[in-house]
Amino acid sequence: MIYKITNNLNGKIYIGGTVKKNLKERFNEHFAHAKKYNSQTEKMKDMRNIPKINWSIEKIEDCDDIKIKERENYWIKKYKEEFKENLYNENLNSGMSVKFYSYDLITKEIKEYNSLKETNCNFSKVSSILNNINENGYCRFSHKNKLWSYINTLKNWNYLLEKNKNKKKQKRKILCVEKGIIYNSITEANIDFGVNKKHNSIINCLQYNLKNKDKKKRKAFGYNWEYVDD
Repeated sequence: MIYKITNNLNGKIYIGGTVKKNLKERFNEHFAHAKKYNSQTEKMKDMRNIPKINWSIEKIEDCDDIKIKERENYWIKKYKEEFKENLYNENLNSGMSVKFYSYDLITKEIKEYNSLKETNCNFSKVSSILNNINENGYCRFSHKNKLWSYINTLKNWNYLLEKNKNKKKQKRKILCVEKGIIYNSITEANIDFGVNKKHNSIINCLQYNLKNKDKKKRKAFGYNWEYVDD
């Protein structure tokens, strides 16, 4: 789906594409990203400073998932010719290039793609990952043992590798020392303690204690925690 977001105060337009079917959800994601990431693009700064009530979103085209980037760039070009300076998209490669890359976590090989079809992967999955890349070009999600990005730089891959490493820590077995209970993951422990499965207390505790072995250990939920090696 290709959509248009309009700043109703100044008439500026942003063209985007998504595999999501819920426009409201995608609309809200833009504002959430604007608050979370300190990007200095004009769109992100305006979304941080101008209340959401002054913005609107509408669908301009339905299209196949594998053609999203192609159609997205078509509409950017069309609106750029018509509205010139009244478009937030800076150019055709403004976070939505047809060309993108994968980094194989096993072989360390980097591949370049010009379409989703070339990946031989689940179109919707890869497209969803690419649509979740933030304004700085980063996305921590992986698929088929590969990281995906529009940006092919060492700095970018190192950032994504670190994020992926932290994500894997969430799946390691952990021990609640005082209770003597081993959980298969931090998520499982969070659920058992009645908090959101993505709650950060345990992971923050574990990471702090690993980095500061000479200091007094931190606790989470009043308990000591340790990683368990299989």
